[in-house]
Amino acid sequence: MDVELPEFERAVADFRDFLRKEGHSDKLLWVFRDDVWFKGIDERVIRFPVSPENERLVKKVYAEARAKGLADINALATFRDKTVATVWFPKYEEEEVQGWEIGLKLSIRNPLPEATHISPFFWSLIKWLPSFRRSFRESAWLIASRKWARA
Repeated sequence: MDVELPEFERAVADFRDFLRKEGHSDKLLWVFRDDVWFKGIDERVIRFPVSPENERLVKKVYAEARAKGLADINALATFRDKTVATVWFPKYEEEEVQGWEIGLKLSIRNPLPEATHISPFFWSLIKWLPSFRRSFRESAWLIASRKWARA
């Protein structure tokens, strides 16, 4: 069964509508795993400013997801007046999610925590902390890295 996902702009417009209906900001800050530290269930730290490459990569990921017929646009946190979001799909066989074979999924983490931020300079230091590296490994099923997005 082939399902045509909407163009990126339409999908993002739908996501923004969904966020507004749920009481969240529709201003988006696109991130990848390289930008987010999942310190706890309801604690997020982001590198800010994020890489200027993120928006281009999000569009690339969505185009690949659209070709496959399934995509997830996911709100991970809030930051200032923005919603921190990402796009993901099961690119590789080992990433397939049982029961999700087609369609566009718009989702919001619950709870949706308020993220704090760290400058790129300090980010380059904390990425060597064992707790950060553990978070990076364990969040692989939640959010893609830029390396994954570039592949």
